[in-house]
Amino acid sequence: AVNRNDSNKNFMIDLVNKLRKTDPNIYFVDGYDVFGKDFYEYTVDGVHPNDLGAYKLAEFYLNELLKYLK
Repeated sequence: AVNRNDSNKNFMIDLVNKLRKTDPNIYFVDGYDVFGKDFYEYTVDGVHPNDLGAYKLAEFYLNELLKYLK
């Protein structure tokens, strides 16, 4: 069985692939594993990022953006 995260991720990948047909500057950035195995260290309640989690997300997305802007 496909879990909810996999289902959401597959939906987003399919959507991005569809949108890329008209705009090649649309990318899917997979942030599902940003927090790794220490997921709960970066969240307040297992869902919402705490200060450290927000920093880690910002760092991750900055690095991803820089890849595409070069």
